[in-house]
Amino acid sequence: MFQFQKLSTTQNTNRDSPNSKYNCDISVINKFTQSPSWLANLLLCRQKDLYNVYLEIVEKREEAKLLELVNSGELRPDEKNAEGQTPLMIAVEAQFSVTTIKKLVELGCDVNA
Repeated sequence: MFQFQKLSTTQNTNRDSPNSKYNCDISVINKFTQSPSWLANLLLCRQKDLYNVYLEIVEKREEAKLLELVNSGELRPDEKNAEGQTPLMIAVEAQFSVTTIKKLVELGCDVNA
């Protein structure tokens, strides 16, 4: 099962390792007041998370999980991944059911995004 990564105060020294807990440099977030690039790294972490979540949702055809993430607020209806895709675009591209598409629109996904 997938989830968005939780931020931690623990520094990850080997972020590229497939067994590492995080794939982002958390130490930057810990020192955010000392570095102007902390926001860029935080956004990069989020983009990696979005990519992985969208990929798994599409590969496993997890329509209910996509709806759950948007409904719970873990995924904003207008949030775009690095390719500029919103949850609604992902659902349409994956050919999810009309019911799922309608529910995403009801949850605030913009059809014109």
